[in-house]
Amino acid sequence: VWDTLLPAATGFRHSFSCHPDAAATCLAYVPGRDMLISGGSKGKLHAFDLTSMTASGVVEHAHTRVDSLAYDARTDVLASGGLDGDIKLWSPDSKLVLLHRFAHVCESRSISRHPGNPGLFSHKAITRVYFQGGNLYACTAEGSVIYFGRREIATDAQPQQQKASAK
Repeated sequence: VWDTLLPAATGFRHSFSCHPDAAATCLAYVPGRDMLISGGSKGKLHAFDLTSMTASGVVEHAHTRVDSLAYDARTDVLASGGLDGDIKLWSPDSKLVLLHRFAHVCESRSISRHPGNPGLFSHKAITRVYFQGGNLYACTAEGSVIYFGRREIATDAQPQQQKASAK
């Protein structure tokens, strides 16, 4: 973590040790909680509290490989997409609780070269997730864009016991 208002020689503030046997492939900042979420090439998610500069949570098998993270302040949801073709919605607190899984969103059988990892070929990867206006957009390895409306996100992002009582 660097303080960009200071000169480069003195701007370094802290480094986090995560993904020791792999690469960090994506980051998302959660401003309300002052957290940084890191996704890695071995499928792990790491949460870091920037106030105390400590690691606050790890999810071991979030995806086969985490390729994209996005946070939506409107719904207070973190979305992750990866090589397995799933999109997962998380509660962006220190424990990273899984709220919902959109399974096998990308089912195409075409083979695409993944831009983030030369030499790795995939037939069903989510390469990017993005929130805009409470809606979730996902880009897939075969070039399509998938849209999830804000109502769908809000319903699916509720904890399981709230979903049951809402029906």
